Parts: sequence; C-alpha cells; structure tokens
Amino acid sequence: MAQQLSNSIVVRAYDTAGVPADTIEQAHVIVAELLDQAGISATWRDCQTPDGPMSRSQDRCDDTLSARELVVRIVVPAPRSISDSEALGYSHVDPAVHRGTLATVFADRVRELAHQLQILEGTLLGRAITHEIGHMLLGTLNHSESGLMRGHWSSRGRTADWMFSSVEASSMRDGVNARVPGVFAMTGVQLSETRK
Repeated sequence: MAQQLSNSIVVRAYDTAGVPADTIEQAHVIVAELLDQAGISATWRDCQTPDGPMSRSQDRCDDTLSARELVVRIVVPAPRSISDSEALGYSHVDPAVHRGTLATVFADRVRELAHQLQILEGTLLGRAITHEIGHMLLGTLNHSESGLMRGHWSSRGRTADWMFSSVEASSMRDGVNARVPGVFAMTGVQLSETRK
C-alpha cells in the first residue's frame, strides 16, 4: 500500500533587509494562506542574521537543510545583474531535477510597488515570496498568463490574480511529495542529512 504523504514544507527566511517585524508577520500570514489554498502547509523559520531585527531571532538555522525545506532571502537592494526592473525576486531551479531550494526577494522593489499599488507592503511581500516558492515547487522559471505565477504585477488585480491555478496547485503538491529523501537514493544524493 502506498504511503500517504503530507503536503508540507518548511521555509527558512533570512531577512537581511531589516524589514519591520509586523511586515514580516503579515507576509507569513499571506504565504500560509496562499499555500493553504493550494493544499500545502508551510512552517516558517525566521533565521538569525548578523544584523537587523532578525539578529535577535533565537533560531540559528544551523541544522542541515532537509529535502522539504526551502530558503528565502529577503535582501536590499536588488542586484544590478537583474535586468528586469519589475522583477521582485528570483529563484534558483535545477533544470535537471525540476526543483529549487533557494529564492531571493527584493525588499526595496516590493516596498516601492506596494506603495504604487496602494496595498500593504507585507501583503505584497507575502505574495512575492509565495510566487518564488511556486517556482521552486513547480521546478520551472516559466510564468503563466494569469494568477499568482504571472510575470508582471502592474495592477492591484482581482482575487484570482493572487492565487495559483488548480493545475499549478496540483503540480506543486506533486513537487512537494517528490522531495521525499528516499526518492534521491538512486542518484546518490542525500538531502536530509550529512554523513560524517
């Protein structure tokens, strides 16, 4: 009998931009809501950073990254190497295995766009983080024509503009369940622990 798998992930967040705590908390709520609508539960870890508000975090996040953990960096400013001035972040996705583990979101661009759209910064930050999580779980850098995975967010949009499609949600759940450590055994990759 096939083992029932839980559609759950852990997000390790490193805020080096010094985003206010209430904005981060609002982003947590948005990420959890959007992923929950896609049938995925997320646990958030605010990882300790050398400076800023997260320097007071008790979670050093120095344990080995597990197969179902994703890393999100919140940085400022956006690097000059990102030529698309509208990009709020980017993800690293391995095209060979169709999955990613590291994403970066630009706090300065999120703040500016939130002001332009007249929405709360934490709301837009949560949407941007969830968009990048979508890339990592879908295993692609492609954008959709509509919904949360669209490439440009130039308007406040309708409710449906901030959700995953049912096809994306299903593919993301498959992406989560593909992250079981045993799945990587045949390639010799061990993601859940290191051996000394």
